[in-house]
Amino acid sequence: MGGGVSEWKKDQRVGVGWHGGHDGTCLSCRRGDFRNCSNMKVPGVSYDGGYQQYMIARKLGASVYIDTKSTNAAAALQELGGAQVILATAPSSKAMSELIDGLAANGKLIVIGVAFDPIEVTPLQLIVGTKSIQGTAAGTPAGEEDTVNFAALTGVRPMIETYPLEKAGEAYARMMSGKAQFRVVLKM
Repeated sequence: MGGGVSEWKKDQRVGVGWHGGHDGTCLSCRRGDFRNCSNMKVPGVSYDGGYQQYMIARKLGASVYIDTKSTNAAAALQELGGAQVILATAPSSKAMSELIDGLAANGKLIVIGVAFDPIEVTPLQLIVGTKSIQGTAAGTPAGEEDTVNFAALTGVRPMIETYPLEKAGEAYARMMSGKAQFRVVLKM
């Protein structure tokens, strides 16, 4: 703890907000189990590609893996019948734009990945099939509470990388480099 910090005590457990692609896949898969939707398919779409991403998607419960480096993701989603919901967590407007044609009729692209360039979509893409795009803020107190309650009901646990407090600088550097696979958490 730094000087002037009075809210936390040594060995106190601190909740960490955990939203993102990994968590969205896991929560979607569990939602299928929770609702007894045996025919629900949850594809994991990766922009990093490779065997390691495939293994993570499978571990999280994705029934299908789509590697955008070797496959047209929208076409692959259409082959599965189209996506009712796409949870866009990648901070890339280009990646989001490429997925719009993967939506099924009445499908919705839910944007939680933050990017500063525009999502490119034509009116025709939205009109044909009555598709929509919705932005939503992740990490709000009410949303966090809902997520934690749902996770407790379904057994979802966050995937994290832990570092001792003494290696906070190393943990921060790993996170900022983009090499951290999951959330980085300091242990006190």
